[in-house]
Amino acid sequence: MLRWWTKGGLTTALALMLITLCSGVGVYLLLSSHRTTGARVVKRPTDVNRPAADAPINHLPGTIYLIEKGALYQLRAGTYSMLLPPAGWTQPSTTAGAPGLLLAKRDAAYSDLYLMGSDGKAQTQLTHNANRTLEANHWAFYPRFSQDGKNVLFSYDSPKFGYEVDLSVWSMPLSGSIVEARKWTTPSSYTGGDVEPVPLLSGALLYAKYSIVDSEVLAQLWVMDLPGGQGRPLTTPQEDCSQAALSPDGRQLAMVCSGDRQSGTLMVAPFAGDTIGPLTAVVAGGELAEPTWAPDSSGLVYLAPSATAGPFQLWWVGLPNVHSASPAASPLSGQPEDRTLLRPQATGARPTAPAPPGPIQLTSSLDFDATSTIAWQ
Repeated sequence: MLRWWTKGGLTTALALMLITLCSGVGVYLLLSSHRTTGARVVKRPTDVNRPAADAPINHLPGTIYLIEKGALYQLRAGTYSMLLPPAGWTQPSTTAGAPGLLLAKRDAAYSDLYLMGSDGKAQTQLTHNANRTLEANHWAFYPRFSQDGKNVLFSYDSPKFGYEVDLSVWSMPLSGSIVEARKWTTPSSYTGGDVEPVPLLSGALLYAKYSIVDSEVLAQLWVMDLPGGQGRPLTTPQEDCSQAALSPDGRQLAMVCSGDRQSGTLMVAPFAGDTIGPLTAVVAGGELAEPTWAPDSSGLVYLAPSATAGPFQLWWVGLPNVHSASPAASPLSGQPEDRTLLRPQATGARPTAPAPPGPIQLTSSLDFDATSTIAWQ
């Protein structure tokens, strides 16, 4: 039995604390450092000059919601408007037919979930996680509508065990309260837990599960059929895949994988409800975050710096159908700027498909939050 009060026991306890702080909520807080505060001139989206008529950003269909410095912005036809001023807003999400926009609002020691109209005016607070006792505060992140729009799925730090904070995926009626919530997953201890829920058409749940493998905290994409079920993995720990995004047509799954431990790779794979096919390496090199599908499943926007250690910009990569022999035309055209296209290579024992055309940089002077999801309506 390990005696925690011995020198070896204390060393082990400190190591476990560091692992916890560097995953789950710790990962979220740590990633905040990716938002640079250097000498580069960074503008608010509403302060940038209107793009030229032929600029690719003008051709993005629908409405995109993004976060910069705790404020919620709407991007439509190349023009930004601020919907909510800076107040710790993060992680907007929506889905077809949903009654508005879900967001998390982060405070110093807790976070809550909100529902608001797509115009950002009508707001309903869904959780109340503040408490006078610090240890009784709670964190809620990654809100998602269920497929029928009647429930919200999210990551929540309950139950708590002292300093150990491992998030689980929960579901709650949109018109209900936390006392009606159901716990879907059981996280691995000292990892930060289960995050980024994606509801599937079948009623099942896809999410990123963190586990300790050979003293490393690694992510896998996992599918759970029922609350409290056993579940099954879609990817291996060695691929270290997270940030899953399901295409609106339900046929493709995008994700960010860091199997080489040095940088992320934006991957896309065919999806059949409970299995995925060959991975396609779409973009590689540097920090990649928050892939989000176009409403017509024709491609992805994502966040990445345009230079090393630079602020995160918005990018587009067309994926008409990366697994088709003769893909249809993308709504955007152009050449990749300052990015490296990863050519097919092995990811463990998993085969890869041919890579699609390269990405297009859409912004150059902004500083979007790489810890926040993007919503596209």
